[in-house]
Amino acid sequence: MFGYNNPDPSPGLPNYGPGVWLTVNGSVQADGDARIIEFPGGLYAVTRIVVKEPGDDIPDAWQKVVKWMEASKYHHGRHQWLEEPISPLGEMCGEQPFTLDLHLPIME
Repeated sequence: MFGYNNPDPSPGLPNYGPGVWLTVNGSVQADGDARIIEFPGGLYAVTRIVVKEPGDDIPDAWQKVVKWMEASKYHHGRHQWLEEPISPLGEMCGEQPFTLDLHLPIME
């Protein structure tokens, strides 16, 4: 499972995200508002974080990985930014820390 903001947060606009992608096999059919997409992938910088305070830890980690990219030989990729929960989903809803991978799209 991968999550992302859809749409991204913008100043003055209270509505944003989340969007979710699930990996499915070819026998799955879209139903209702769900749709099947082909994602060609791409190059990513990935960082793993332990989230204790989601409103602080996640934005801070995104800023750090973007700063890393800006100091590297890479540039922003045009493919989707993604967040991948590593901890069981039930842990993400509780008070305990959970683990999340942030996938920043990059290109050379």
